[in-house]
Amino acid sequence: MASAGHLPPLLVTDRGVDYLERRAPLLGVRARRPDDLEFTLPPGATLVLYTDGLIERRDADIDEGLRALATCAATVDADLDRFSERLLVELAAPEIHDDIAVVAVRRR
Repeated sequence: MASAGHLPPLLVTDRGVDYLERRAPLLGVRARRPDDLEFTLPPGATLVLYTDGLIERRDADIDEGLRALATCAATVDADLDRFSERLLVELAAPEIHDDIAVVAVRRR
């Protein structure tokens, strides 16, 4: 998995919610290539990928947005479309100033 400077993916399992921390240089920055991150998505787990527009606020620290996402995503709907829509409704700012994308993947 490569992040290219994006925020870490969120992994939701029956054990809880964890960010898959993987620091890497921004895309296009010349630096030593980081080691690959490989993992197996556990059965029943949900992986959430998102852009910063979902959680960034001009008047709040990025860590507040990450905590809010983890709290909101802790309860995963059976329907991933509904789950993704709930994340957008609950987390997106009233006035959107950035692009927002959410991708949720579940292993059965």
